[in-house]
Amino acid sequence: MKKKRNVISALAMVIVLLASAGCQNQSEGIVTRKTEAGTETETAGLETGTDEAARMESEEASAAAQQTEAQAGLPGEPQAEEENDPQTGTSQPDGAQQTGEQRDRLKKELGIPDVFTAYPAGIDTAKYTTKAEVILPDEDSFISVPVKRQAFTEEDFSWIEALFLSGGLYVRDEETAAALDGAEGTVWRLREVLQEPEKYSESELEILKGQLEWTEAKREQILQNEERIPVPLQFVTEEKMEGTGAYITSVNGLTDWERGTMSFHMTPLGFGVSPENSLNQNSCTISEETAQKTADDLVEKMGLSDTYVLASVEKTPVWEIEAAYTFHYTPEIEGAAARYCRNSFPQELRCSLDISVDDQGIQAVLCDAGYVIQEDQAPTPIEGELVPFMTIKAVYESVMPDVIAQLEQNYAEQRLSEWKGLVSVSVDQVRLAYVMYGSTEGEAGVLSPVWEFYGTVTALNEDGEEKENIGYRLLTIDALTGSPIGM
Repeated sequence: MKKKRNVISALAMVIVLLASAGCQNQSEGIVTRKTEAGTETETAGLETGTDEAARMESEEASAAAQQTEAQAGLPGEPQAEEENDPQTGTSQPDGAQQTGEQRDRLKKELGIPDVFTAYPAGIDTAKYTTKAEVILPDEDSFISVPVKRQAFTEEDFSWIEALFLSGGLYVRDEETAAALDGAEGTVWRLREVLQEPEKYSESELEILKGQLEWTEAKREQILQNEERIPVPLQFVTEEKMEGTGAYITSVNGLTDWERGTMSFHMTPLGFGVSPENSLNQNSCTISEETAQKTADDLVEKMGLSDTYVLASVEKTPVWEIEAAYTFHYTPEIEGAAARYCRNSFPQELRCSLDISVDDQGIQAVLCDAGYVIQEDQAPTPIEGELVPFMTIKAVYESVMPDVIAQLEQNYAEQRLSEWKGLVSVSVDQVRLAYVMYGSTEGEAGVLSPVWEFYGTVTALNEDGEEKENIGYRLLTIDALTGSPIGM
């Protein structure tokens, strides 16, 4: 298998080339799914105890003092426990101590508090709170990295076919596809009806159950008798990806996995394998640890285990129906994740690997082609160009009311079908991280530092129960300009 020239030529290549640089993951812009497990670093480091009120008051006073000093052009005082790990509080070896000193220096120069508190005007602070742990990367400097889009190559097709298309690739004839769509639609409607049995008499329920059983059998018969038309994986000269030299067209079809028929798609910019039939009610009772091991093993088989890191995990309906753990992996640069977000703003460049796992194993894989450093353009040190944190706070306070208003509108208009109302929003984590963004076309851009504001969004589900969406990215602000990204 030619793994070393597979997605590594497109996905991992960006990491290999960027590894000499330096640098520190849904939102999903709009909440579309219930999330029972958020990022693995949700609120680590926040203390609890009976004297919580006093501690909060002390921290807020300390944060305010640091920002006052920053406004006056005075450096904040360094932390007393420099030799301790800023997140665990435990004694660390010399290398870790140096990292702590770097963080303290950055905090001092930019006026960054340990805990970020803010009270944006026009926001009901009883429902929308800002008390966030501030998390800084380990890097001793920051860089701006010019990147350009890569594309999958012919050799990538070979290893992807070997790894993901064990049953071959084919398409359905139009008659079979139409009959199958009709049967699946009927099954879907009957299952929806039977979720409310109290509305029907016993005789009516028996009829409905009989119709469901008959339609499911018909559907299986269609699948067994369908004519499968093979689809070869090959390059063609219909479309040229400018700057890559690759000639390729998109590929869509079906493949037989051990778990059944799956849908497969691939273009020069990414590929995906997902459940072909959303009516298969797959279960997910395994632990997160077990699921992660399965996902990590696949990342290793893809040859990306040394260059991609787990950025977040959620237990969520996949394609709105099937439960699974979804693991989001993202490129790593010297120990820091170059984060991305899905459907948040068009100019951001995506470079990600998402793997969904349930009781049967790998359920779905979505993989984006990566980016490489533009030729003859070295990374540019930009640490001195980071704007003071007081500027970031001012921008946050000015735009957060609009962020909250948009969330409330989304829920009020019931754009999110499984949620019926917004209850509260708490901003509990602020990260200085890297993100790739650039032109609308996404052909080129930069890897650059940003401030990301994460929180917990609490909403009512269809049953009127409160559910939390943890690790929700609410806002991203450019760390070099202080401008909000995507607004």
